Amino acid sequence: MFRAMLPVVILAWTLAAGPIGGASSPSFEQGPASSVEPSARASGIEYTITADLNPLDPRWSVRLTATGLDRERKDVALDLPNWGEWTDVDSFYIRGLRCSPPIHRDLGAPARWTLEPPSDWDGSIDLTFSIPLAELGSQAHQRHGLLPWYVADPAQAVSYSLGFSTNTLPEVLVGGVPLVSPRSVTVVGPPHSTIASGWAGISTDRQSVPLVHGLEQSLIVIGTSPKISRAEHDGIAYEVAQFASGESATDSVLSIARSVVGPYTRSTGRAVDGPVRIFIVDKGGGQWIPHGILVQSPDASLAASPYFKHLVAHEIFHQWLGGYVSSASESLAWFKEGFTDYLSLWHLAHAGQVDPEWFAARLKEIDDAARASPAYGHASFADDSVAWRDGNGPNESLAYRGGAILALVLDARLRNTEHAGLPRLIGDLAGQNGGRYTLESIKRWMEENGIGHEYESFIVKPALPPLDEVLGSIGFRKTLELSPLTYTGIECDESTGSRVVTAIDPDGPAAAVGLRVGDVIDGFWPVLPVPTRLGGEAPKALRFGLNLFDPAAALVNIGVQRATEHLTLQLQPRSVPGGLAERYTPDAERVRAFLGREP
Repeated sequence: MFRAMLPVVILAWTLAAGPIGGASSPSFEQGPASSVEPSARASGIEYTITADLNPLDPRWSVRLTATGLDRERKDVALDLPNWGEWTDVDSFYIRGLRCSPPIHRDLGAPARWTLEPPSDWDGSIDLTFSIPLAELGSQAHQRHGLLPWYVADPAQAVSYSLGFSTNTLPEVLVGGVPLVSPRSVTVVGPPHSTIASGWAGISTDRQSVPLVHGLEQSLIVIGTSPKISRAEHDGIAYEVAQFASGESATDSVLSIARSVVGPYTRSTGRAVDGPVRIFIVDKGGGQWIPHGILVQSPDASLAASPYFKHLVAHEIFHQWLGGYVSSASESLAWFKEGFTDYLSLWHLAHAGQVDPEWFAARLKEIDDAARASPAYGHASFADDSVAWRDGNGPNESLAYRGGAILALVLDARLRNTEHAGLPRLIGDLAGQNGGRYTLESIKRWMEENGIGHEYESFIVKPALPPLDEVLGSIGFRKTLELSPLTYTGIECDESTGSRVVTAIDPDGPAAAVGLRVGDVIDGFWPVLPVPTRLGGEAPKALRFGLNLFDPAAALVNIGVQRATEHLTLQLQPRSVPGGLAERYTPDAERVRAFLGREP
């Protein structure tokens, strides 16, 4: 998953792997399925999810039926996987729970439901309940973003609903272990609806899926009239469905996916197992699930943005690092997230989706953010006591940013010795221990590949080398050049953590589009990957955005919160002198050797 990594606060969608709605992020890493002894089997388990999208009371109804269980077993239970939040709002989440035979719910562990079979039990279970859907942006959704949610259109009809198979479908346990049995899921939507899942792609009205490897985690979206793009390339099927409103980004996302999946396969040596399915929705940044990828719809002007490309590429690479290569320990979040961030960026540049100058500038931006984290210099990547998931706090910021710079350092060291590069680490780990990695296996690989010194210097110790030195070693020369600034005529007070407008030039660009004193700026784009420095000629007042906006942009967008109203204003900025811009100029031959393509 991709946490917010845009320069400043830029957009409603972020380069995040952040969880939908901002709740604590669950881990979707895959591992070998547990099973029980052969006697604890069943003839079959069938799940049905039926969506009622009546705007007065939208909900998903769930039914589980199981047959052929061992009637002598007295240790049968049902478990609804809990990501740490829905039991806190149980009266909202689970309604109308019914089961035959009866079940007992432990108030201390409400996710576990123990079966109470009668003496003449026939070995079957029939369980039903419903889950109300939280409206996107509602208080329930903001507080509990992992609950299934829905989006209403301007006429207040439900346009689509979204949820995950985990948190929706209960697991049957015998002796505390998932039951071994054939199982299937049927998803039923309203008439003329579209059903999209990571399991089986896109269907109309109804979708039935056999689950081969147990209760597999998948995205489920049920709605009307999505925009769809499909393709097959090098034997791989791609499906992109956009349920979000606005201009279609499906072709852009499809192009990004096609450009990186082949290089991911070649550089790691690990081929993708099945179709690549991506769903574009209205909220959530980016999320990878073992079956399916979510990305948040960009503003129409940003569908071709390198930041959006990085978001998509990051989530796709999680199929490799997070899927084929995985760890149950969040103590290695810096590896999963930081290395994914760097390797997806490298592959974008390798595929020509971003140019080498942006590749270097983006790394500079990431490096600045890593060193700005209060955890930098204090938290060691080798310290398994560090809570790396701290809700976008200093540790998580360092995990994403610092982990990415560490990956660059290692890749540069390897490629400068004519090694195939860091992606081979992912491929080699995929072939060991069922793809399960540990800190020790990472250390061993680094030692075997001649970068054991870097392990001691940058993983055991809380440090990173100077970025300019690393970029210089692969062919980038840093220069400082005069650059124009972008004048908007706005002054902001940021002392409270918000950007409150305190002054406006009455003859400036912001006044011309109706910005007011007291408005709160909560997003702005397009921006430079690395802010321009302010030189001596820069304006001394009304400085908001001077060094952030791209001076080549004809229009800049500013998101504004005004009381209960949210606005997006487009203004025409003025170019003024006074900037000093850092540039990373590539040496053609050396950068071509590093990225494997013409710069």
